[in-house]
Amino acid sequence: MRFYWLNVNVPGCATHVHDQLGLPETDWGGRSSVLAAARFDDGSRVLVFGRNSPSKGWYDCLHLLTEDNLQALYDSRRTAILYTHWTAHPSRHFSVEALRGLERLGEHYRTGRIWVAPTSRILTHDLVRTFMDYHVRVEDGVLVINIRHVKAPTGETFVPTVEDLEGISFRLGWEGEVCLRVADVRLDRTAYEVLEGDGYRVVRVALTPMPGADPPA
Repeated sequence: MRFYWLNVNVPGCATHVHDQLGLPETDWGGRSSVLAAARFDDGSRVLVFGRNSPSKGWYDCLHLLTEDNLQALYDSRRTAILYTHWTAHPSRHFSVEALRGLERLGEHYRTGRIWVAPTSRILTHDLVRTFMDYHVRVEDGVLVINIRHVKAPTGETFVPTVEDLEGISFRLGWEGEVCLRVADVRLDRTAYEVLEGDGYRVVRVALTPMPGADPPA
């Protein structure tokens, strides 16, 4: 077991963040994460996380998807995890207002402003981004980024798969060719993309679109 949601707050991790999108983050040596480490009674450690929910009507999280809240989430570049128990009373949870909220979120997703994914993928992305160990060097005029492994504060160490790395990006000040490797094995060039910014470049492992959705920009 890698991730756990708690019913009781632990230091540095609130179980619920009410009436807003975006979770508080913990600094892990210069990288921030929504994950915190907690210890079970048997001494084992696990990564815990919080969820966003209304202060009233906890199941009505879709009402948080207002344009103001989504814009604030985009501006802060933070992570939101919605409290989702929508199958018990679907006619209540999927009201007209809630469906409009989903439409707003879908538009942000399609334009590449907000990434939407299942909780496990979001948490894995956060874990890899925060705790990966990598090395950068130039070989024969090529900038090589070698992702060695991920070492979590729970003691778990693993080599990430391409799926684990989806969305991981590096901002570059390099104008030449770029190569991504994982544990010294070169990734296929189709697995990542190089994006041009204003005076910089970004290399990013490509995102798989949500089922049934148009791919993000």
